[in-house]
Amino acid sequence: MTRIGLRSLFLMWLVVAGPVPAWAQWTAVGSTGTVDDASKDIYDTTTSAIQILSSAPLPATLDVRYNVVEVEGVAGPVVLRVRYRDNSGGGRVLARLRQVNLSTGVNTILAVVDSETFGTSGDFQLRADTTCPVAVDFVNNAYYVDVRLEKWSAGALPAVQAIQVRRTLCIS
Repeated sequence: MTRIGLRSLFLMWLVVAGPVPAWAQWTAVGSTGTVDDASKDIYDTTTSAIQILSSAPLPATLDVRYNVVEVEGVAGPVVLRVRYRDNSGGGRVLARLRQVNLSTGVNTILAVVDSETFGTSGDFQLRADTTCPVAVDFVNNAYYVDVRLEKWSAGALPAVQAIQVRRTLCIS
């Protein structure tokens, strides 16, 4: 096929399929999540992050949910990315992208970012689920990110500053 033929074919594909934003994404800062009632007295959101209070009785668990809404271009393969802090072996940050099927109600975990998988750091770090991206379908499913902060040591400072569900390509 000639260069002109390939170019014409590509332009026709764009007209039919429409342009897709290359970096389409849904994002949330940690402080905007919905906290379980059982955790209402143990967290702080004075910055963009959400964290367990240093004065919280140990062990402490904070469960937070973030509703993922459809954003143009966020369909097909996506990856879960989380900016979090886990400064010691006395805490944990666990984030899971979940899918709820609208017809059956089945709740499925699609992607996981677990601080236990990565090294500890006193600074916030950005990590992603390293498995091949998963496909999302907002016509038949609803999505949310379920975050759990755990603290069982006084020096632990687990926190989440930002979450992103981002369109990506699967290269395996």
